[in-house]
Amino acid sequence: GAVAVDAQNAPALEGRWQGTLIPRVQGGSRDLAARANRPRLPTEVVITTAGDGTHSGTWASLSQNGITEISKITVDGDTVRISVANWGGDWEGTLSSDGWTLDGKWTQAGLTSPLVLKKTSKE
Repeated sequence: GAVAVDAQNAPALEGRWQGTLIPRVQGGSRDLAARANRPRLPTEVVITTAGDGTHSGTWASLSQNGITEISKITVDGDTVRISVANWGGDWEGTLSSDGWTLDGKWTQAGLTSPLVLKKTSKE
């Protein structure tokens, strides 16, 4: 069933978050050469918080003109998990004590890449 969330003690996730995803490439002899030329994918996440403390939002890959609904956002202490089922990806990380940085990793197609998101505004 649903878990009741104490909205007063929940992290302040609501807002616009931005970061740059640099996808990890498959390992191997060409990995070193590929690292310098990896794409940099500007990413924007917009999170809204309902009155009951549940979170929802959108995940956008700005350079690819792609935007999709976030499937699920869960919070456990300062650990935040975001599932983007439409793209087969998940992000997991930690909310900074000041509430302005989400430091984590994006996992998609079996590859995990660092993705730090900085809050740019409260929505």
